[in-house]
Amino acid sequence: MLFGKTAAASLEDHTAALIDLWFTRAPAYPLSISLICTHGHSLPEQVLTILAKYFRLWDRIELAIPMADFLILNQVIGPFPSLESVTIQITDDSVNPSSGVRVNSVRNSPRLRSLQVMDHGCAVASRKDFVDIPRTLTALKISRRMMPATITPVHFAALLGHFPHLVHLGGILARSLRVLPSHGITLKPSLETLLLDDESLLNYFAIPTLKHLGVWPTDMYSAPIVAFISRSQCHLTSLSLGLYENTYTTTVISCLSALPELRTLRLLLTDETRQPGSFNGALWCQVLLRAALVP
Repeated sequence: MLFGKTAAASLEDHTAALIDLWFTRAPAYPLSISLICTHGHSLPEQVLTILAKYFRLWDRIELAIPMADFLILNQVIGPFPSLESVTIQITDDSVNPSSGVRVNSVRNSPRLRSLQVMDHGCAVASRKDFVDIPRTLTALKISRRMMPATITPVHFAALLGHFPHLVHLGGILARSLRVLPSHGITLKPSLETLLLDDESLLNYFAIPTLKHLGVWPTDMYSAPIVAFISRSQCHLTSLSLGLYENTYTTTVISCLSALPELRTLRLLLTDETRQPGSFNGALWCQVLLRAALVP
């Protein structure tokens, strides 16, 4: 936050030296580092240089920074022996998503467990990079622009096959993409968490191990969700449903009726539903407080 305020400009050199001092005192400990820049701001190059110097101690890295700042950190080619978690979001709106920058911290991390590449972050990773990501991943959240232009069971099978230890899969995987029919092919990964932006993708899956599902229904009767639950025979304990202005109450009712063991329900509102008068909160409270749905 300091670097976003004009009055704090004189602190930049001192802050970089202080960070260096902190890290010097912790030479045997893994480092968790979050670099979060507000839109239109960047980090002093001295700070980025200090952080890059301690790359062997990186354990968890969370980046929400401009592309120019990312390129400075990305000059470190590793290897990164301690790195287990990487989150990347590029904050430049004008970045070309096909820029094809290779992410060294992802490619050279033999212990990597968690990877999140957020929407603008797709500019720093291409679809080809999947083969370079360590197979040790247990959690993956990706932008839709890292996926092929069309989604098929073959694409999903290749992705899941590359990460045999994957437990949590999420991200914007299908919106605005052309989803092809499953043709009877059913994938059965051992996932506990699945987050999708299009319920039609559920037609590809049967996941008995699933505990947490997040999805944006598009069918007024929510047939894909209910069919998926029946086909998987899973015991969901957490469900997140995205709601549009025209979402039918029957969508939520049918989902809850199929999940007697549900413990946590999240209803997510789109920007459209936040317009005055467009979202009837009283109606949804009335629906949810039926004893048969929410005791």
